[in-house]
Amino acid sequence: MRIRSRMFVLLWMLIVIGLTGCRRENPMNEGVTTTYKVALVMPQPLWESERSIVSGALASVNKAQSGLPRRVAIEVEWIDEEAPNLSDEVYRVVKSSEYVAIVGPKYSRHARMVATASLDSRIPVLMPSVTSADVQRIYAGSNKSAPNIFCMSESDLAQTQAVLNILRKQFVVNRILLLSRGGDADDYVSSFTAYLPYFATELRFEGVEEFTFSDKESLRESLRQIGNKDAWEKFLSIIFYIPSTVEDMRMMDEVLTEEGIRPGLNMSDSVVYPDIFCPDLACNVQLENSLTHEFEGIALCGDPESGFSAARKAQTGKEIQSGYAQLYDCFTLISLALAHQETAKLPTLREAIVAVMDACDGSGDEFSWTEDGLRYGFRSIRDGHIPVLAGASGCWVFDRETHISQLGSWYGHWRYYDGQYHLVEYMTRSDHARQAGMDQMWGWSSDFIFSFGDEVKKIPYEPLQDRYAVVMATSTGWTNYRHQADALEMYRMLRNAGYDDEHIVLITEDDLADNPQNPHPGVVHVTPDGENLHENIINDYRISELTPEDLGHILSGTVTERTPEVVHGSKNTNVLLFWSGHGTYNKKINWGNTGYVMADEIHAMLSSAQPNFRKLLFVMETCYSGSVGEDMPEIPGLLMLTACAPGEKSHADVIEGSIYLSNAFTRVFREEVEQNTHITLYDLYTALARHTTASHAMMYNYASYGSVYSNTMAEYFNPQY
Repeated sequence: MRIRSRMFVLLWMLIVIGLTGCRRENPMNEGVTTTYKVALVMPQPLWESERSIVSGALASVNKAQSGLPRRVAIEVEWIDEEAPNLSDEVYRVVKSSEYVAIVGPKYSRHARMVATASLDSRIPVLMPSVTSADVQRIYAGSNKSAPNIFCMSESDLAQTQAVLNILRKQFVVNRILLLSRGGDADDYVSSFTAYLPYFATELRFEGVEEFTFSDKESLRESLRQIGNKDAWEKFLSIIFYIPSTVEDMRMMDEVLTEEGIRPGLNMSDSVVYPDIFCPDLACNVQLENSLTHEFEGIALCGDPESGFSAARKAQTGKEIQSGYAQLYDCFTLISLALAHQETAKLPTLREAIVAVMDACDGSGDEFSWTEDGLRYGFRSIRDGHIPVLAGASGCWVFDRETHISQLGSWYGHWRYYDGQYHLVEYMTRSDHARQAGMDQMWGWSSDFIFSFGDEVKKIPYEPLQDRYAVVMATSTGWTNYRHQADALEMYRMLRNAGYDDEHIVLITEDDLADNPQNPHPGVVHVTPDGENLHENIINDYRISELTPEDLGHILSGTVTERTPEVVHGSKNTNVLLFWSGHGTYNKKINWGNTGYVMADEIHAMLSSAQPNFRKLLFVMETCYSGSVGEDMPEIPGLLMLTACAPGEKSHADVIEGSIYLSNAFTRVFREEVEQNTHITLYDLYTALARHTTASHAMMYNYASYGSVYSNTMAEYFNPQY
């Protein structure tokens, strides 16, 4: 009777476990296997080639647990990443208790949707080849409190460095022609267009010239513009082509054929056309035997010391397969973490994943992705100890603060010809990549500091008797939160410095505080726990109601029906002009949602306003703001600080949820001035240049202003001026 009762209880327990869906326990001679379900988000055209990677990883996992009393197994459900209903499928997975994790997506353009969908349930999402710097930065914030987004590679910042190092060493190149999609660019493309000009300056390339396309004909036009350049300039240049999809690669190949372009130096007919270099998306199994032209680039690969790439080559004959090592590691890491979750009785899988990662510090013995290495890993975990583990991609060292990405990614430098990708060399960011944190990439300290000459005009200034400020944000809407927030923060600083509202002209759309998307109704801040900057403000104009001509009237003190609030200045008045918003690479600065103002128009309004100020400090936080400063005419008493050089973008910095609260340049400006209102212009610029993330802060017209070593910010921000 007792035996029969026990059998009944055991049968009942197995039925209950089976009904839970996400795990199934099956008694076998060797023990009990618990099966967990994982959703794999991958483009369907890649399923055939990547199925062997997944099945190989799971076969190794199963064999490695042979003889253990408790084992884990994974059942994979494949979801087409390119399906029109991808969003519905992802939300179905995250809302179901049937799945324990998501692997994917493959491409950065789908990463935000998948990551955002996962935040409520905190289901672990392992992304094998999502490299977008912005995606990793955004979800690093949410990962700090409850990590669930794990990227199995470093961001495109590391890849950009790798690309430029190859170009610097391998070619006689001093100029990069950056060719990418324009207005509809996704997160992947944006990473390279945002950061490559910065790193090119750091590595002392002569410059980066941008070309954009939106379709086949505009791509053709860009290639023709490049072809019309001087032969010597083309010889010293290289095209860095950033495809958004594999179709963009096919389109490039077709246009090259139709235009009769053969990249590279053709000695037979003395035709010169720059070589074409590409990032990792261009290394794709879908493009094998389909492109007719030669290309070059880099791709994510495994650590060459792991032996994974050599094993794959022996199996398939292919020298490089982008992201396959990272995909393999997703499944071995999940399996080991599931074993640890069971053994340690952890409440969530994501906690177990973090524990496995944190045991890997990049030092000591490492046990590899192979069956023998996994066998040791599973046995150690079942014995209550997590060993230092290394996957096919390398040691699983992740950024300790956020766990958002694996560090020390390996890249394969490849050349495409005869229909195949051929490996040239392996490379990684640095010998110390395993000890580096992602903040060291996002917070890169610039080596490029602008050199001030000795020739400074001595300008006889009248005594300072009054101060005005014009503070403006030229963008609108919730997604541009940081621009208006920074403007309100500058407004706060000025009020604290003794300015009354009669001496501050505030220009913002003022559509944030009561925005339906605002999780803090009535509040605008530049740090998550910061004070409410919207409280007691007086907003003089909405940007949508002003024109650039109106701004000229405000600066010159010309009162009109449209501009009743202006700078009532004189040769005894200092004026601070703060401008935050968007800009484009062709000397256009955005004005509102649809308009723009050209750099030379800004020069003209500043020149016209010159009789209305003693000194004017122009602080501009927009992309390509350096293009406004580089051609600035000599205007006595004017000094311009910009967030970036002429060919660069500026970058958002402080984040809350998925919204950026502030820009890097403005944050550094605020911190430095509030710490010391008597900071010299030289010291302020040096701090901005060193600590502004991924762009080069610049200073213009300093020779017509006075000594940057003796002039300070006190005459703008010290209450006792």
